[in-house]
Amino acid sequence: VIVALLGIFFFHISRKMLFRPLSSIPSALTEKNPGKIKGLSRSKTEYGELSKLVIDFFEQNKLLSKEIDTRKETELALNRSMKEKEQAITDKIKAEQTTIAKSEFLSTMSHEIRTPINGVIGISNLLLDEKMTDKQLDYVKTLNFSAQHLLSLVSDILDFSKIESGKLHLEKTSFNLEKVCSHVFDLYKSKAEEKGISYTFKPAPVDTFSLYGDPTRLSQILSNLLSNAIKFTDKGSVNFSYVVKEKSNASVELSYSLREDNNH
Repeated sequence: VIVALLGIFFFHISRKMLFRPLSSIPSALTEKNPGKIKGLSRSKTEYGELSKLVIDFFEQNKLLSKEIDTRKETELALNRSMKEKEQAITDKIKAEQTTIAKSEFLSTMSHEIRTPINGVIGISNLLLDEKMTDKQLDYVKTLNFSAQHLLSLVSDILDFSKIESGKLHLEKTSFNLEKVCSHVFDLYKSKAEEKGISYTFKPAPVDTFSLYGDPTRLSQILSNLLSNAIKFTDKGSVNFSYVVKEKSNASVELSYSLREDNNH
């Protein structure tokens, strides 16, 4: 009996020693916790070898999961990039369509406005051939210059599209500096008289000479300056002048002066 009891005891002990390590492996797999069998994997038994395989499985599975996550992130980033490119193409198409529509509108409007302005210029040219007093002649010349200046401004409406495309170029033509400045000055004489302010023009004390450049752009700049000067001067005077700072056979450097004396 004692021998049988000892045999049973040793049988249970040996079974626990043999099968307990084996039971930890499925437990580690179920709980996805390789830490449970790290100690077993260091043993030089078949259970140890099996534990190592299970741990390798967990590590490979972890690496595979990371790779899958990376691929998902890459795919999401690629989809975002494609959507951004599609949106950029759509925006570019809309911008081009808007630019075309704007250019067509400006072209149509400028053409419609040119017709009556050309009529004014034609009539003023006919009046210049008539006999008139000096004062009437000055009026008609101012009218003619104003109409031509307005015509150039209407043409400049189309320059907006040229500016956007970088195709705006300055004109290069011969013009009389004093005559251009005088015509621009005369445009605002009546406005200055209406406000009761002194309005004077003093050109450079040199012989009349011609320059080579863009008189239209120069007229626009001077016109804006004089218009604002008179607009913001309620009492006092507006004095417009220019001097030649340097002059050579190839170029001329001018200095324009616009003085506003507001006496309140």
